[in-house]
Amino acid sequence: MLRATAIEIISVGLPKIAGGVVTLGLNLALMRFLLPDEYGVYGICVAGIILTDAIIGSSVDMGVLRFASHREPGEERLSASFERTALQAKAIFALAALAPVLMMSPAIAAVLLQESARWPAVVLSFGAAMGLLLFRSALVHAQIQGKFRLYGALELLHNTVKFGGAALLMLTGRASAATILALFVTSPLSAFGVAMWNFRRQDLWALSIDRDRLRQLYSLAKWYALTGGLGNIVTRLDIIALTLFSTLQNAGLFSAAQALASVPPLLGSYLSIVFAPKIMPLYQTGRFQAFYRRLQWLLAGLAFPAMVITLVGLHTSLASLLPQKFVPSAVLTMILAPGSFIAFTTVPLALSTVMFLRPRFLFQLDSMALPVLALAYYAAVREHGAVGAAAVSCISQTVRSAVVQACAWRLSRAAPDHQRHLPAGDASTRAGWRI
Repeated sequence: MLRATAIEIISVGLPKIAGGVVTLGLNLALMRFLLPDEYGVYGICVAGIILTDAIIGSSVDMGVLRFASHREPGEERLSASFERTALQAKAIFALAALAPVLMMSPAIAAVLLQESARWPAVVLSFGAAMGLLLFRSALVHAQIQGKFRLYGALELLHNTVKFGGAALLMLTGRASAATILALFVTSPLSAFGVAMWNFRRQDLWALSIDRDRLRQLYSLAKWYALTGGLGNIVTRLDIIALTLFSTLQNAGLFSAAQALASVPPLLGSYLSIVFAPKIMPLYQTGRFQAFYRRLQWLLAGLAFPAMVITLVGLHTSLASLLPQKFVPSAVLTMILAPGSFIAFTTVPLALSTVMFLRPRFLFQLDSMALPVLALAYYAAVREHGAVGAAAVSCISQTVRSAVVQACAWRLSRAAPDHQRHLPAGDASTRAGWRI
């Protein structure tokens, strides 16, 4: 099992890590081509893309993964029907939302980007988000099928189109927020097209939608949407507050720092791709507790020494690496870094465990945190700008990670050995799915 898991991690992790490294390189390079104001536009749009994918895409994909992880031998067709329904629902949503977004884009740009003339960035962001939703469905299918090499190849193609195109734009002097966002549209759609060609014989697309499967998927995905959506809004309150109560320059400086500080949780999310599908099978067979504890101690053993080394290294080197116009982002990165490393220990397994077994817990946690954090961000941003947003963000991320870890630890202890042969639906009910 350990050898197979290692192969899966390498197949998925190498393209993901390469993508993360290149993303970091792109963000650093764009600091040399864009002024803080335009970088702020880029950062706000990317945050919107990620938020849309997290609320809509992740909730649907988590629902599909949970149904698929409960399947019994011979139920592959049932799993495929859920995957097909999810893909169709995403495509219908994208088509239905296109016209309203086109009509409202000037108004949205005026509020979020401070100029209605920046409406093309809003439309491109919508296209990028919808392309990402479809691409994620292709990746989920490869994940469920255990085709991790194909998963890695699709990620590699996606990154090649996006970052290769960005490099050409920068070399030809055509890099701007709009042109980079255009690549965020073409790259996931290109990879999605290749994936669909590869899966053309697996009946992932049909003209009619299965309403029964749609209702079942909705009944589960709505909790992931509420939980994950609210959670992602809470974690994005920093850039939202800066967008509404500060300047684009402050938003740009903060986005640059956040891009640097987001590397640890990004690596954690890559690991969760491999570990999330194992949660329910291990839970049902009573082996989850030992697996969870081993992995959490390993993650902690990696994160905390890395945090100390990184903070010492960043203190002396980061300011010299950044362009002069983005030097203030070095201080913001130092403030954000501790929370990011603590989040690294939470994202790979603890967060998915709570979302699978206690989705309402996260919703309740974030519901209580939202008004408190909204007031904190408002006061901190109005008084201290980007520095205030970074401080509140670090504290929020640290506290939320600690609470999620405590809940996941308790859930791992509750995994009963006698559920080895229970039907698929019983484990989640006894774990407190409906509380």
